[in-house]
Amino acid sequence: RFRDRGIQTVPLRGPALAEQLYDDPTARPCGDLDLLVRKSALVQVQATLHELGYRLCDRRPGFAQAFSYTWEFFKVHPIPIVVEPHWSLAYPPYVERLDMDAIWRRCVPGRVCGVETWLLSPEDQLLNLCLHLVHHNGNAPLSWVSELDHILRKEQTALQWPQLLKTSQEAGVEGLVAKALRHTNELFHTPMPEPFLDSLTPQVTTRRSLAQGMIEVSRIPGKESLAAFFALTDWRAKWRYAVGLLFPSPAFMRIHYGLSTRWQVGVWYLWRVSQLGVSACKGFCQLLINGYGRRRYTSFRC
Repeated sequence: RFRDRGIQTVPLRGPALAEQLYDDPTARPCGDLDLLVRKSALVQVQATLHELGYRLCDRRPGFAQAFSYTWEFFKVHPIPIVVEPHWSLAYPPYVERLDMDAIWRRCVPGRVCGVETWLLSPEDQLLNLCLHLVHHNGNAPLSWVSELDHILRKEQTALQWPQLLKTSQEAGVEGLVAKALRHTNELFHTPMPEPFLDSLTPQVTTRRSLAQGMIEVSRIPGKESLAAFFALTDWRAKWRYAVGLLFPSPAFMRIHYGLSTRWQVGVWYLWRVSQLGVSACKGFCQLLINGYGRRRYTSFRC
């Protein structure tokens, strides 16, 4: 439907990756359908999904578009399904740092499940898989690491390593990419150029913000939400973000947590605030334990 409406779309992971790796779009389990779209096309994307019976689930009106990297659309019938149109390959606090115009210029035409569409370049696909692996904070299934190994072996000769290095460094995500690639190499002895890994590793003198430190050092659930808060420079935006994060709309609470009564919503508001508070305390403690302010990083910019 997006193709018919002239909306440029790139399928991310899911059935598209299954078809690429296993020649079978049903061979890879997935919990939702991720699609990359241009941020300038979001109005068309929303209208098209609404016509197909999908309903937007946002914390508050405009929250995701202002502070996140994706929308969540869902429908229950005939089967429950979630579609997430992404406008960035990165996750907080790096969403706006990635040059998406350059990534779109590198896309190539292809086919997924018999439908003509756009595909990421090998370098940008590898970047997305690495960031997605780190995004799940150590809870990613082993199959995702195995797929990263499979892609690296399959695309070894086609990969433009200097392009991946340039894109990663410009967005400040080179440490995250290195983390995912080293983890894959440790588990599967994946062949990759060692000088490239050394180039990806940030120097100890590199300045890092508090938001970046939260992502790179902490392993707590919800660290990206905290990092996104600290990455905001305008206090009004911080306030709007905090309110939307801590106290999303009752409709969002009912959908997100499967609640049915008002008293349940009230109880879960208290639970949500307490959990985020505990996560924030744990995150700061981990930063202190790892010597964040003294040894590796030199900036506590918020």
